[in-house]
Amino acid sequence: MAQSPDPDLTVVLMGRSGVGKSASGNTILGQAAFKLSGGWGPMTMGIQQETGTILGKLIRVIDTPGIVRSKEKVKTCCQGLLQSSTPLLFLVLVTTGRFTDEEEEAVQAAITVLGDEGLANSFLLFTGGDELNVSLQDHISQSKRSPLQDVVKKFGDRYHLFTNEEPKDKGQVGELLRKAERHRTRELLGFKAEGFSIVLLGNTAVGKSASANTIIGRAAFESRASLKAVTTGIGEETGQRFGKRITVIDTPGLLGSEELIEKYYLGLPRSSTPVLLSLVVVRVGRFTEEDRRAVETAIRVLGPRRFENSYLLFTGGDALKDKSLQDFVSEDEAGPLHQVVQRFAGRTHLFNNEGGGREQVRELLQKAADRLMASLTLVDRRVILIGLSGGGRSSAGNTILGSERFPTGCGFEPVPAEVVSGSAAVEGCWITVVDTPGFTARDSDEDQLEKRLGMIRKQSDPGPHAVVFVVRIGRMSREDSALLTALIKMFYNHPSNFSMVLFTHGDELRGRSIDQMIQSNSCVSALVSVSCGRFCVFDNNQKGNRKQVREFLHHVENIISEKRGEHLDLYVRSTGINWLSEEREQMKTRHMHMHRDMDWYMHRDMPMSMSMRMLMLMHRDMSMIYRPRTTVQICCGCFCSTASRLDKLFRELNV
Repeated sequence: MAQSPDPDLTVVLMGRSGVGKSASGNTILGQAAFKLSGGWGPMTMGIQQETGTILGKLIRVIDTPGIVRSKEKVKTCCQGLLQSSTPLLFLVLVTTGRFTDEEEEAVQAAITVLGDEGLANSFLLFTGGDELNVSLQDHISQSKRSPLQDVVKKFGDRYHLFTNEEPKDKGQVGELLRKAERHRTRELLGFKAEGFSIVLLGNTAVGKSASANTIIGRAAFESRASLKAVTTGIGEETGQRFGKRITVIDTPGLLGSEELIEKYYLGLPRSSTPVLLSLVVVRVGRFTEEDRRAVETAIRVLGPRRFENSYLLFTGGDALKDKSLQDFVSEDEAGPLHQVVQRFAGRTHLFNNEGGGREQVRELLQKAADRLMASLTLVDRRVILIGLSGGGRSSAGNTILGSERFPTGCGFEPVPAEVVSGSAAVEGCWITVVDTPGFTARDSDEDQLEKRLGMIRKQSDPGPHAVVFVVRIGRMSREDSALLTALIKMFYNHPSNFSMVLFTHGDELRGRSIDQMIQSNSCVSALVSVSCGRFCVFDNNQKGNRKQVREFLHHVENIISEKRGEHLDLYVRSTGINWLSEEREQMKTRHMHMHRDMDWYMHRDMPMSMSMRMLMLMHRDMSMIYRPRTTVQICCGCFCSTASRLDKLFRELNV
């Protein structure tokens, strides 16, 4: 038998009998893994455990019996877990009702069982959120006559609320896991020996080596005035600073060394430990065009996610004298330096390497700590947006990311016909959106589609977690329906397991039901069906409405949970492409047969009214005027309908 993989997190539930431990375990796992009591007595008599994939992570949940009567048994379990290397989260449960003496006794028993080390990895979990008429914070603050406030303080104000009546609500579970992850990271940064790795980037002679020495607290790197670059390779030094180990990486001037520094970053693991902080260094003084190019190169080398964790470090603070850094930057608000600072969204710091002291280093680390901790809790999510031309994919991508990352076809400029991607921190996720050109009837060449999917694979490496079919609400032609169906068949390996439908232009509903709109079109209905019923609606005119984005991400998380964190491998499916070509050929064949039949009727020696002859001539001439693409629509629309009526009329005439 294959050995089960180690869990990413072990969650232990403890508390008095009947407080909702088993129900909370089911809420975390998203399934009825633990049996619930149907009577007055306790249901959990022994220690039980179940494992499941939640939000892309393998999580083991351990349910325990009432702690007052099973104190030694639970203590043995907890102490064994604390000696292991698995990440732990202990949840001590209380209800949102009156904090009774019985509950206080159970909480005190849990604190004793956990000890100092266990308590440092614990949260107070309140159950019965559906019965609470105020916020949890207000509930705690209003409990002045009970010992609840003292209990909350013992847990370091670490608490969370569950509504177990809504076990499928993954939002409350995701929030708890993010809280716990942030707390574990804070413990790591604050009290463990691991700490920061700091990389300094920038132009030649801006003070990278001097800043590295300031950070590490000794002259570890050569720093001197010179007409030539002093640092010619990547250097690394490690030392203790503020009780933490800090590794500083000094780099040569970025312009001309891009490839070397890119290889360094590519060699780092995706989840590098210790925490990585990148500092883009510029010098106080005249900001030259070369300096600007160096900063832009640094931003490109870092990539979007590492850039979000980087700071702009100014050196030469002694030159400012009594002027603040903000005043210096604001001197030329139209200049390139002010624009660069805006790119960093206020993530700036100032060093005086001539005698600024260690406090400037402490201040920098304190600034960066919260951002780095928040970043470590972000889980990667990758989605691709595909659909027909004009469906609103780029606008939807901008709505998801919360900024204008993709050009839209709102003006006279053509939209780039290429695969592009954008990334941002959204609702606790680091989400990468891959925007693709709209598919048209011309996109039936298999080599061209394979090339396009190759670009999609590159932009979503190692592969997307979800394929999002973007459909505009409104009238849809038969050719659009055929193209949409062909898109589904392009993906191999059962894409419906990874897919969902995103309807754009939600304002076009005008009060109508989206469900009725879906059922009114067989192709759209089939698309939603093969996507396991997953769909949501965007009104891209309301980009500030984040509720629609949360609903979208909820569907993405469900896909990831169902696929146990796997991503989709993209392949062109030849039968799908051929199907599109065959369908068009069949339409052309029907069109040719109609011409042949009309010519046969027209040249027969038979009585025919003038109106009948004119009607046939009119439809024949119309079909000859239109080009093949339009002919498809005519043959499948009014033309076929008229031909059917003609055929019925001929039968009535006994022709």
